[in-house]
Amino acid sequence: MLKRILLEKPFIPLSCTILIISLVSVLKKGYLADVQIYDTYYVVPVYLFAGLFSIILALGSILYWFVRKKKLINQLTASHALGTIGISIYIMCVAGVPANSVAALGYARSIEEFQQLRDLNNRLLFGLLVVGGLQIIMLINVIRAVFRK
Repeated sequence: MLKRILLEKPFIPLSCTILIISLVSVLKKGYLADVQIYDTYYVVPVYLFAGLFSIILALGSILYWFVRKKKLINQLTASHALGTIGISIYIMCVAGVPANSVAALGYARSIEEFQQLRDLNNRLLFGLLVVGGLQIIMLINVIRAVFRK
């Protein structure tokens, strides 16, 4: 049953994940995520990540809905849907610290806190890269289905 929904109608679980991400975003309303890219720090509210993932999931759902009558590659569909859902929920759950914490102010009190923030930042950036790669897999799958005879 679940396998059939995931492989034949992947737009359903992708759409349902938007609700879960929105709920997590509401629960983490005041949290901030510190994203370091090279020597620049970006302090981003967690609800912006929720908006980003909601847009990615909505676009994926729409694309899968448009090609619902076409034959997709099952492995690519399953890996895209499960990977995007899993990583989106994971990043939303672990990203961010409360806005009134010492870590949100841009400095850590100890070496251990600094290492934890650095590890969190690395996981966040790696997760975003993997989500980007999964979207390329989806595009390959959809383009192949559209031009298949």
